[in-house]
Amino acid sequence: APTPIRSDISLLLELHNHLLVASRGSESSLPEYSLQVAAYRQARAMAKDPAVWQFVNDACVMNREIAGLRRTADTLPPTLHPADRDAALKILAALEAAWPRFEAHDMVDRNRSLQMVVAETLRKQFNGGPADRVLVTLQDKLIFKPLDAPVTIYPVISAIEAGAWGRTPQGYYIVLPVRGRPRLILLENIIHELTHLLELNQVQGPLSMPSRLRQRGSAFDPAAFESFMHGLVAWNAGEMIKRFINPEHKAVVDLSPQTLLKIEPYLPIYKGAWVAYLEGKTSVDQTVEAMVAAFSKVPLPKPAAGQ
Repeated sequence: APTPIRSDISLLLELHNHLLVASRGSESSLPEYSLQVAAYRQARAMAKDPAVWQFVNDACVMNREIAGLRRTADTLPPTLHPADRDAALKILAALEAAWPRFEAHDMVDRNRSLQMVVAETLRKQFNGGPADRVLVTLQDKLIFKPLDAPVTIYPVISAIEAGAWGRTPQGYYIVLPVRGRPRLILLENIIHELTHLLELNQVQGPLSMPSRLRQRGSAFDPAAFESFMHGLVAWNAGEMIKRFINPEHKAVVDLSPQTLLKIEPYLPIYKGAWVAYLEGKTSVDQTVEAMVAAFSKVPLPKPAAGQ
């Protein structure tokens, strides 16, 4: 059986991403939260350890109320350096200061939008919905064992990047931005990020398909082979939607010239050896050998000007 997939809403996580995205914008971004956005901007400059952002995400997921989030200031990871601790405390203080305005003016509309995504897309597709067929095939073909805890999808209106993940006592979670993403693109994004999550959290057992490919590809340029592997995850996510949900689906690679440019040299491998494997025409070992042999013939990308 595939790893159970759930969905939930964290309004603290929503506020955190709202301020974080604004801190990457102009000085005038979100003037009603100007002090909090400035604090986030300062914290981003101070924080060098990614554990700062992991701690904040985990804290937002584990606490439903702002009072609970406030208490997490006493549980900062002891391994954080002083500047990173100060950055984390600055973020928590900014969230606490922004919460009253968010609760009074923004929370209802944003919560309504997120509830629609959960009701109309996530809960209809998973746990008995069409996307479960994708998960079964993904787990089977990539030789993934189910995770030891469920995965909860937390939609947010916007985020700096898709796919932030972590683990709390309640299980794993993935944070996904939803603004501007049609239903099938959102599902494709979820399959993409779930693939990474499953791969990174495999326990001892049969080697997964990504692990086998990486072992055989260890002699090649590491950056080029990692680009090939990430391209496979991205392309396969779109292919799963096309095969199991809607054959007319326009995948991210079909819609994004930037994404297509990154993986275009590898498309013949995905459409050839990988599709043959998906369709049961080749074994695991045959597929690994065919893909690595085909990769060896792809010219390395030319370095950018000035490098």
